[in-house]
Amino acid sequence: MVRRRRMVWLLTALITAGSLAGWSALRVDTDFMSYFPERSEIRQRAQELHASLAGSVTFYLVVDTGMHSMKWDRQKAIDYFMENAPKAENDIVNEIDRYISMPGQALAYKIGELKIKELRERARREIGEGFDVREFHDAVLLSGAVPLDVLEQNINRWIATKKSGAGQKPG
Repeated sequence: MVRRRRMVWLLTALITAGSLAGWSALRVDTDFMSYFPERSEIRQRAQELHASLAGSVTFYLVVDTGMHSMKWDRQKAIDYFMENAPKAENDIVNEIDRYISMPGQALAYKIGELKIKELRERARREIGEGFDVREFHDAVLLSGAVPLDVLEQNINRWIATKKSGAGQKPG
């Protein structure tokens, strides 16, 4: 019974992690830059952060899969990260320990990011000129921590509302 409860907790955590972690990955996407004034220092720093994080995601996926699918030990994961990522050893060790305790976190992160990008492109295509990426992000965040299929249903309703004109801002 205890094992079953742990499995239910793990599955629940991974399912909802996809929507929150996916948005987290997406938030530094180029669309997110629209929140900042063009040619501003904060926008430039956000773009630099986006560039540095883009490569890190690959390392996280390799390490997460290596440890939990290929049975790497902790030291092998640390060594791999140290050889490939420009981070301090203490930061790497902390990240490896987090991935040990939360199997599939990197995968949930990436799956969530890909799903939210898919939903964003669908919304952009279906809404057309009236699409505002900031409103899209609001719609994603208003869903909260939900499984990705629920997020998709919520975004489909948001798209339908936008297309019907009911979600239009007063002009």
